[in-house]
Amino acid sequence: MIKETFDFKRILLGKNYDELNPIKNILMAKKDEYYMDQKSDYPKDKWLCRGHIENYLEVKKIFEVVFKDRPKGYTEFDIMNSFWITYKQLLQLSYPMYFCPEGSLSNDLPLALPKPPQKSTKTLKSDFLSYPPFVSGKYEIIHEKYIKYYKENFSDLKVYPGMTWVQFLIDNFDKFSKVHELSELNRYAVLTHTIGNIALVGKGHNPERAEYLYDYWDLYLKKYVKDTLSFNEWKNFVDQQLLNEYVNKDYEILPFWENRKISDFKDESEILPKEEADIIQFLNKVNSYIEKRSERVMNQFNDSKEVI
Repeated sequence: MIKETFDFKRILLGKNYDELNPIKNILMAKKDEYYMDQKSDYPKDKWLCRGHIENYLEVKKIFEVVFKDRPKGYTEFDIMNSFWITYKQLLQLSYPMYFCPEGSLSNDLPLALPKPPQKSTKTLKSDFLSYPPFVSGKYEIIHEKYIKYYKENFSDLKVYPGMTWVQFLIDNFDKFSKVHELSELNRYAVLTHTIGNIALVGKGHNPERAEYLYDYWDLYLKKYVKDTLSFNEWKNFVDQQLLNEYVNKDYEILPFWENRKISDFKDESEILPKEEADIIQFLNKVNSYIEKRSERVMNQFNDSKEVI
């Protein structure tokens, strides 16, 4: 029986699910061998693939019962608050020597150790997306310049040609303990794939949301929902989709961290957190939101007497 705290990665990873390392489970779930793994004990018709845990039949069953009155055009499922962007930010802030070296992949010059920061406050680089780790696309496999950089400066790191960044993080997991031991990040690693962090979205919204809004759910609600509806329609949407934690009593969207602009965002500098403190605020809020929504979703489902 599915509970509100059930991590759907348990289905994907099976016996390889690590009870003590939730972040490692996130990384393992991104590995290719868990893509339609022929050795999985889980029936093949019950799940789709590594990147679409939100499409598991258990999720659809719950949503068909709880969200019968879905908005017109809301036919797709999506993870509301994505783990990867936040994780990448924290790795770069805590370990700039590993993930933010001086140099570029677009020239023949070697990468070099980063210069000491000008300020004591941990501040996120404005172009952090240009730095590793990468989980997809042309930089998913570690570039040879990074391999050379690591071998010359950090001989204790495990790295080899053809290695993916995900595998690099798994094989060197203990090297990044400042990030991997953060309690709220570990909590988030579990909650990312619980029922309270899955939502119905409009058809075709997923790719644009990820590319333009970096999977921040408060911005998605503003751009794709609130700004397109009358107040009563917006209020009904929030109530029907059990998204009440994301708004105040006047149904205004609550920003994920202090001084965050969601009323008129125009560029990345207004979308992304600027400091580690912003990320910690985000984690505290979003974890609470997911837990409360999970409880309400499963309470409604259990009241229906349906069985999974």
